[in-house]
Amino acid sequence: MKVWDLVIKCLEAEGVHYVFGMPGEEIENLLFSLETAKRLGVGFTIVVFNDNDYGPISWKQDMSRGRSTGTLITNPGLKAYAESFGIRAHRPATVEELSSTPFEAIGSRELRLVEIPVDASVNRELDQKLQRYWSAR
Repeated sequence: MKVWDLVIKCLEAEGVHYVFGMPGEEIENLLFSLETAKRLGVGFTIVVFNDNDYGPISWKQDMSRGRSTGTLITNPGLKAYAESFGIRAHRPATVEELSSTPFEAIGSRELRLVEIPVDASVNRELDQKLQRYWSAR
């Protein structure tokens, strides 16, 4: 049994109803165990924030060298991947969908996956604002 198969069994036994965000490689391991989750009939929602990048690594490289190298990735179509196991999946495309989809999925008490696309460039903007703030002090 894979570690994440065991984690899924434990989450279900504890009555967990959603899994909210996990760092890069950990979410990949969880996704590999979707088949187990479906087979066991677990009822929780997995929310994935997808920036198609190893965000923190890219951000650190950008801060230290002014650019990042080798951090952009092409994730599989997570919605289609989950659906291939018969799991309802969602990828909100509008603000309206974003404001309702995660809550509807969590409230369903069914195994669901919600992929939320994010723009990692806001990290750079935040870093610049923080640098200006602290430089002024």
